[in-house]
Amino acid sequence: MSGKTVKLPDEVVAKQKKVGRLGRLKRVDSMCSLVLSEITKPTDVDDVLFDYLSEKTDLMSVQKFWNVISCTGVLEDDPRLKDTYHKLIGAKQRLGLHHDSEADFKIDRDTFKDSVHDNIYMVGKVFKNELVVQEFNDFAVKVEDIFEETKDVPVGTSCTDYPQLARVDPNLFAVSLCTIDGQRASFGDSDVPFTMQGLGKPLNYAVAVTELGPKRVHEFVGQEPSGRGTAALSVDKNRQPHNPMINSGGIVVTTLLKPKLEWADRFDFIFGKYKSLAGGDYVGFNNPAYLAAKGKSDRNFALAYYMRENKCFTPGVNLLKELEFFFQLSSVDVTTASMSVMAATLANGGICPITGEVCLSNEAVRNTLSLMYSCGLYDHSGQFAFTVGLPAKSGRSGGIMIVVPNVVGFCVYSPGIDDMGISERGVEFCRGIERVFNFHNYDPDDSSLKIDPTKTKSKRLNKASADCVVALLFGAALGDIKVVRKYVLSGMDMNRADYDGRTALHLAAAEGQLQIVKMLLEQCNASIDPKDRWDQTPLDDAQKHNQLEVVSYLKNYKPKQDSVRRL
Repeated sequence: MSGKTVKLPDEVVAKQKKVGRLGRLKRVDSMCSLVLSEITKPTDVDDVLFDYLSEKTDLMSVQKFWNVISCTGVLEDDPRLKDTYHKLIGAKQRLGLHHDSEADFKIDRDTFKDSVHDNIYMVGKVFKNELVVQEFNDFAVKVEDIFEETKDVPVGTSCTDYPQLARVDPNLFAVSLCTIDGQRASFGDSDVPFTMQGLGKPLNYAVAVTELGPKRVHEFVGQEPSGRGTAALSVDKNRQPHNPMINSGGIVVTTLLKPKLEWADRFDFIFGKYKSLAGGDYVGFNNPAYLAAKGKSDRNFALAYYMRENKCFTPGVNLLKELEFFFQLSSVDVTTASMSVMAATLANGGICPITGEVCLSNEAVRNTLSLMYSCGLYDHSGQFAFTVGLPAKSGRSGGIMIVVPNVVGFCVYSPGIDDMGISERGVEFCRGIERVFNFHNYDPDDSSLKIDPTKTKSKRLNKASADCVVALLFGAALGDIKVVRKYVLSGMDMNRADYDGRTALHLAAAEGQLQIVKMLLEQCNASIDPKDRWDQTPLDDAQKHNQLEVVSYLKNYKPKQDSVRRL
């Protein structure tokens, strides 16, 4: 990047603002929870939807239509709604309104049905709330809260490798996300482009594996963390670069990308792949950054010659040209918004979520995510895997790409980096999303302390409630008075039962836990004779298992009129 902050063209900025607008909404519109349960066939969607949005009148508000769409995180100019968008613009112009006008306008049933006809599947999917994050506004607001909290993290200094990076304002900060269903939001300086640097390495590797297969690629590059810095002058025991995520491995991988094409065609091929991975979103080229990298990369030249000495390249490689190609790919410009779509493509098994294009093979994605998890943040990779537990890749320009497989991709940009070349704010943001959401690779499925954004609030509450009942019953069976007291204090009804109708009193009686039995009856207002699905009471269970003390107590127990909890 140049010394001054570079801004995108107006049309790109406008698009980024559309992406970012959603996250600033602090209230979920009631329309977002709309589920068109009466729709049974795709052909029914347009009529039912028109009736809903028009409130059974003859005209429907187009603004209301787009408001509902935007609340789900899908943009107006999403490629999957392209035909609908252009037809509605045409209807607007026929009414004498300029296409850029923000004025609302209304259309009749036939115009609406014609407008959504070609995109009816996507429209129906949105309005039936079948996207991966069903309560997207809640999710986006929580991500934005983490973004705002992370603003207070002290920033390091911008990368000093090249003047173009050193001049960038280290206080810039942006976060973007894209789910595997193309739901998007951005916050902060998301209209500021930055060079990919190391963020391109996993993408180049994934393209190489898709084109050549993993066996061929790993004839030239390893799969293990190096235990050294990104520019370390070393090879592994097989005399290969340790992995594709460090500079030596990245250089080797670029030599495998369409080596028989002319140099310009090779760049066009990979640049086109980046565009496909980003769903056509912003991807540019920063020539000053390229020239700076070419003129001030003595270490990369040394790495290349060292690897040639160790016969790491295919025979006949033009080393200087290959290094230029490597510098070119490192100097491709992206924004957090476009990079988040690339991350979402990896999260989606190689299929771009906003175009449906198959960009990468499943095998390439699996291998890439594995390497990102173990090697993506250089010397910080082990700590990041331990604390955040997600595949990620950092770049010296201050970007971090994070992938939550089968859910969402993130990109965070903050040029202030630490001495390992990793964005300090970026890492803190990643820790923030791990604290709030159950994204860590090894988070238990039943964690009630974190949010699963793929479930609605009601499903999360139902699951948490069911989990609490199971925990209460186990505590009662084991005689763990602390567990039982915990759920009593939380206000749980002690008569709650599992799917077999068995209560905590059933389990405590069957296991002879007299102290728990007394607590449930004398202090917690538990019913003495609930019946399970076999019509068995706690007394029946105590007798069946020969728990004589419990049998005697239950037979002689007389409930008090004004029992109170004494915990």
